[in-house]
Amino acid sequence: SGNRLRSINRKWFNNFDLKTVYFLTNSIEELQANQFGNMNNLENIYLGINRIRHISPFAFKNLRKLYCIDLR
Repeated sequence: SGNRLRSINRKWFNNFDLKTVYFLTNSIEELQANQFGNMNNLENIYLGINRIRHISPFAFKNLRKLYCIDLR
């Protein structure tokens, strides 16, 4: 959070079994297809206070346990 990130790299999540990710207060502008890769156990994504202008219809593909996407 608060790292001035402009994008999210799928490779950051390799070898991690996360349930929640926080990308609050950054400069992220876009969520691409399969943005969160194969994070099969991901339940919560917090993306508030960013500059998101485009979200691919497939950004959250295969995230079957996803419960909360916070874009506030």
